[in-house]
Order: sequence, then C-alpha cells, then structure tokens
Amino acid sequence: MLSGLKFDEPPVPILIALGGIGPMVAGIALTYLTQDRQGQRDYWRRIADFKRISPGWYAFILLTVPAVVALAALLDVLFAGTGRA
Repeated sequence: MLSGLKFDEPPVPILIALGGIGPMVAGIALTYLTQDRQGQRDYWRRIADFKRISPGWYAFILLTVPAVVALAALLDVLFAGTGRA
C-alpha cells in the first residue's frame, strides 16, 4: 500500500504469498533448530491431530471467512459501491 503499487502488479502477489507462509516456515525452522528428534516428531503429531479441535471450532474456522466476505459485500452495496472487487 505504501509503495503505491496495485494489487495485481508483479511484486505484490509474491510478497503477499511470502507473508502468508512466513510464520509457518519460521515455526518449522525454529522447531528443527531447537528440538531433538522426539520434539520434532511431537510437533508434526500435534499439527496433524485433528481430534484436538472440537467440531464447534471447525465450524467457526470454516464459516468466519465467508461471513466476513459476505458482510464486506453487503456493506459495499449499502454504501453505493459497485459490488465488485
């Protein structure tokens, strides 16, 4: 935003992708740098254990983004927007 570049100009999508995967890469790197084999196995076991999250939280996780997008579209239409991105 501060650079004045549009969302679809070449460096912007790359920076957005890097910003999205950066925390994940940092977490994996720090796990491998600070933990032994047992700690690394425990990390991956916890990442893949879907039973740790209750069904209510899964509903919240899966419905939050569509709800926010729908609310944004509604507000755009209410405030005389175009209804398009």
